[in-house]
Amino acid sequence: MVIVDGGDLFWKSGSLVGDRRQRDIKADLQAGAYNLTGLDAFVPGEGDLSLGLERFQELTHGWPVLAGNLTCGEQSWPTTTRVESGGRVIGIIGVVDYEVEGCTTSPPLDAIRAGVTELGEVDALVLIAHVQANVTREAATEVPELDFILNGHTRQRHGQPFSLDNHAHQLGSGSRGKVLGMLELQFNEGATFFASDATAKHLEEEVERHTERREAAMGKLDAATDDEERARQQRQVEYYDQKIAEYSADLEAARAASGGPSHGFENQLRELDDGVADHVGTKALLDAALTQIDELPPLAVKPKARETPYVGTASCRGCHQEQFAQWNATGHARAWDTLAKAKRANDEECFSCHVTGAVDPRGPQTVDAVHPELRGVGCESCHGPGEEHLKGPSVDTMTLPTQETCVSCHDGERDDGQFDFETYHPKVAH
Repeated sequence: MVIVDGGDLFWKSGSLVGDRRQRDIKADLQAGAYNLTGLDAFVPGEGDLSLGLERFQELTHGWPVLAGNLTCGEQSWPTTTRVESGGRVIGIIGVVDYEVEGCTTSPPLDAIRAGVTELGEVDALVLIAHVQANVTREAATEVPELDFILNGHTRQRHGQPFSLDNHAHQLGSGSRGKVLGMLELQFNEGATFFASDATAKHLEEEVERHTERREAAMGKLDAATDDEERARQQRQVEYYDQKIAEYSADLEAARAASGGPSHGFENQLRELDDGVADHVGTKALLDAALTQIDELPPLAVKPKARETPYVGTASCRGCHQEQFAQWNATGHARAWDTLAKAKRANDEECFSCHVTGAVDPRGPQTVDAVHPELRGVGCESCHGPGEEHLKGPSVDTMTLPTQETCVSCHDGERDDGQFDFETYHPKVAH
């Protein structure tokens, strides 16, 4: 078994915002969990280094950190490591491509090529890269020795790895630690590359699924009776056109990779939900961290709760009783309760999508600022703040939700890519 991580473990971006006390508690939790299980390779993201170099080194002490093209002051890291597992040698290369204060990077492709030479002969070659998506594809094209690529920056989730140029495959297990990616390799005598029939089948299904959705969107576009609806459906069509082109290109690469003798692989994404038994040591660390967060004293400067144009769903009920009843039967109405049940109500990484207005700079920006009337995903989460509407009820003082409204939270990361506007919008529309 080989255990690796592609970065942004301790924080999600190069900008450290919010309550630093929560960030440090969580970082200790995440580092402690990996210290229990062990790591074979860790490639840091800019979010990890946002805690500061000294703090990052403290958290990752003894870890096999790879970042061959990154230098922070006098600190540098190796490019490669060789890991033996099941009688095979897995070569791992680690590179990054981002800007962090006090650090510099050299071109990642140069570091990857140097890493291939440094590793020499291995049974499988894995690139762990914290880079933009285009660099991933360029690496597959320019460095034909690569077998698998894990990009820790894009946070993409792939049930089946994407086939890239030169028989390389792109892995992805999403973000926020919700899913564990498990790749099993099967080695065959005389083979020189890896291939999987499941990859091509998955891509065929994606092309078919998005083609059907495009046809549905085209039907709605033809039937649209106003400019706003036509523009929305046109955006849907363009989105599906883009996805169909991407999946078709990956399908062509996957089919090209199926010729000749090949090694096999099977990829699984395991949901880390209640169906997975708790690890005793990790559970103890998690419980301690949640208790610490819950018991944090208020910030020295506590924001006022109601300096916001958001008035709360209760204010809408008097005039919109039917709509209120429909909303009250949806999961949106209980969004805050799910946090409280999971002991995440004080978690600054979670609350913004479970209260009304927090994704808007005019709404509550910290846990302390969440007024009870704003708990849950209320009317104003979709229709905008209601202060002006209360003063003078008019359709002009509220907004109609669009797909862009939804994806401010259902962004493919927080929901693990499950959200589809055409499927879910009818469940909440009224």
